Parts: sequence; structure tokens; C-alpha cells
Amino acid sequence: MVDSLLAEPHHQSQSHARFLAELQKQFLADGGHYERCPMYQAKILADLQDFAAETDSAPGKNPALDRIRNTGRQWLDTLHITETQWADFNDSWQIPYLRQKLYGSQKPVITEGATSLPDSGFVRLLHTPWTVILDCGGVGPEFNPGHCHSDITSLVAAAAGHPVILDPGVLHYSPNDERAYLKSAQAHNGPCLADKDHTEMVGSFRVGRAAAAIPAKIDSHGRVAQTGHHCYPGIEISRTVSIENNRLVIHDRWRSPARSFRPWLRWLWAVPIQNVLAAPLQNLRLTCHWKDASNNRIHVEQQVAGDNQPRLYLGENFASPAFGKTVPAVETIVTGGPTTLFEATTTVTING
Repeated sequence: MVDSLLAEPHHQSQSHARFLAELQKQFLADGGHYERCPMYQAKILADLQDFAAETDSAPGKNPALDRIRNTGRQWLDTLHITETQWADFNDSWQIPYLRQKLYGSQKPVITEGATSLPDSGFVRLLHTPWTVILDCGGVGPEFNPGHCHSDITSLVAAAAGHPVILDPGVLHYSPNDERAYLKSAQAHNGPCLADKDHTEMVGSFRVGRAAAAIPAKIDSHGRVAQTGHHCYPGIEISRTVSIENNRLVIHDRWRSPARSFRPWLRWLWAVPIQNVLAAPLQNLRLTCHWKDASNNRIHVEQQVAGDNQPRLYLGENFASPAFGKTVPAVETIVTGGPTTLFEATTTVTING
């Protein structure tokens, strides 16, 4: 009976109309789905391909569907860190068959300069050889934040088509300490505190207090982006990202005239520790270098300054570019004792 009713044209029409109305509620004006997850964006766009084929919604027949598909595809193109990989923000990972279904032999449309997605909060700076995507949004959506991470002001970066700075990824959905850590601010590379998250994660799929970044300011040349947040009472945190020819420079600053705090900043690098050629630490400056898959030389220098025991650490951890799988990755951690002012500068150079 149900099947026969659903098969009737007027029931199909009502179902399709409700589906499209719900889609329009879920997609932001800049083309991003409210999950702000590139993988889920790709999955929904692939489902819309099937929907359009099954309902004979050829281009031009349904303007609302065309708009969602077109702006959604542009959003996903913008969130590509290389031609074959999107950024793994929030609960996102790489799915090759999904990419093949969406793109086939085509490549994402990636243009030089700065691109802003104001409703989602992402900013991309692209000046050869660097591509940087910075999260200047919030933790959401407020009413269904199951797949969000506490990653405001964090970034991912690639040089000459190869990832350099990574997002830690998802690994799994099991409600345990590992997932809790991978969703936390301390696991990402946005400046935060060592002993307190700026977002209150409740279990594996809920959020209490949600943080938000300051909307990015971009310079007229599209090479510098500034953001930050005031998510810890009485503490100002800022981040400036700039591309200077073959160098990427990230400057982070914590300041609180009224109280002390313990700063924290963790970086995850696309290299196993055995491939790091040198890692001397002198005068609160850490330098290391390695070669990527195309034999490009990557040189990293990190320097910290603070008024109470600023510290730098280098070790090995992992990233999760595919669900349930890990790859080794170098981590560097910037921290210090209770302080009122702390600064960290990270400079990454390719072939310098």
C-alpha cells in the first residue's frame, strides 16, 4: 500500500518538494552544508546527482536544486588543499570513490588569491607554491553539532601540491578518550590553553558552550589573514597568517593583563619522524627539515617568547586521513608555564 502511494505522482511531487525545502534550510548562503565537513559535503552532492537523475531534474528544470549543486560544488572546490584532497576539517576524511563520482577526470576549480566563505567561516589563501585554508568560523551547527571539532583558528596547508600542515582527522566515532581528544582544541593547531578547551564537548556528538573565531581580515593582496578569539574570559588570542613567496609565516599571540594562563599550540606535520633530517633546539628556537614526495625541501622554524618557562617539544604522533586508519606524523608542541604574555612564530619554507 505504502509503495503504491509513494509511486503516485502527487506523492512523489510532495516528497521531492519537502526534500528540496529541507536542503535549502541546511545549506548556507556561501554554498556550504551546515556540517562544515568537506567529506559530508561531497557525500550530499553525490546523493544530489542521483536524485537529479532519478527525478529527471536536468540542469535548468529545477533552479533551487541547480543553485544548491552549483554553489555546493564551488564550496567543495574551495576546501581543496590540493587537486586531489579536500581539507579534513571536522568529521571529514578522504573517500576516493566519492571523489571519482563527483569529479571523474575533472579537477576542482582552484584560483590564485584569497577566497572567503563568510557563512562557513573558512578562508583560503593561495599563492604558488602555498595553499592555506584557515577556519575562522564557529563550532556548529548549534542545533545538531554532532560532527564538529573544537578547531577554530586552526589551519591546513600544502606546498607545491603536497600537504605540509595536517588536521588530525577523525579515526572513529566510538565514544572514548581518543575521540574526545581528536575533537578537542588541544589536538588541533589553533592557539588555545593547555588545561582548558574553549568549547564544551558533551559526549561524542554534543556540544555545550560553543566557541567562535573573529571573522578574518584579509589584506588587499590576498596574502595575509588575521583572526583570533576571545573565548577564554580575559584572554586575547590572535593569529596572523601570511604567504611571503616561498615562505608561510604564522604568528600567534596570547595576552591577558589581568590573569595568568598556560598557552598551548600543537602542530601536526605531514612527515614521519624518521624522515626529519635535523631537529636542533637552541634558545627557544626549533628548526627541522625534510623532503616531500616530490623531493621538495621543507624547512620549519618555530620560535617562542614568554615570561614564564616557554617550551618547545618535537615528537611523533599520527593523523587520520581515512576513517579507521592512521599515518605517522611529526608533532611539535608550543607551551609554557603560567604567563600573561606569550608569542609563537612558525615559519615554513619550501626549497629555501
